[in-house]
Amino acid sequence: MPLSTGMAYVYDSMGQSVLAPPSVFNWFSPMYRAPKSPLYGPEFQIYTAATSVYRANLVNGLFSAYNNPIQTYGPGFTVDLTPYVGLVSNPSTLVAALDLALTHGTMPSALKQIVTTAVQQETGGPVRQVQTAVYLIISSNYYNVWH
Repeated sequence: MPLSTGMAYVYDSMGQSVLAPPSVFNWFSPMYRAPKSPLYGPEFQIYTAATSVYRANLVNGLFSAYNNPIQTYGPGFTVDLTPYVGLVSNPSTLVAALDLALTHGTMPSALKQIVTTAVQQETGGPVRQVQTAVYLIISSNYYNVWH
């Protein structure tokens, strides 16, 4: 999805209108507390149930629509899954590499096993197997909240 044909709309739908933050603190207040918690969590002011589903759909669109491991979505936005396609023959190694790259190695073993099983069961070929792993990791809370 090139920037000129929709990325501004995508960001707007996720509560972050391009070049239009509501305050000098950007899209959320630094004093915002996570719901039902005494902890500060400014990012949760815009990370709602609706935006979490929208983000998952966006990730699915970015990582699963093509058979080519390299995709460009406008100027300055390229997704290159090529380094991971070669790891598909060993799904555990693939998931470990993506865990390190996307969650800084914070995924618990139970989630790694779920992603590994999904990769093994994906029958669409190596690129699709990598896309499945990336989608599951990026749409998990270990990427969206911890990252």
